[in-house]
Amino acid sequence: MLTAIWVRSGFIAVRQYSFWQRIAKQDVEKLERLLAKYVTATTASRMLGMHRSHVPNLERRGEIRSITVGDNFPVRLYLRSDVEALR
Repeated sequence: MLTAIWVRSGFIAVRQYSFWQRIAKQDVEKLERLLAKYVTATTASRMLGMHRSHVPNLERRGEIRSITVGDNFPVRLYLRSDVEALR
């Protein structure tokens, strides 16, 4: 699940070394720990079998909780246990 969105958000830093680009192992491990507890709106919508745009509505109604990560391009994540409870 290592996509450009995590780099753009600033959650994962890409280090430039001349012709090479590297991502620190601890950044990847941090992302894996985060995604063990939280899911993206796209993943939540797939788990619930609904359109992605409905997930923020569930949050506004208080049915699921979320956090925002990243500085430059924030990403909203939803608590996995809340999503699984709605299944």
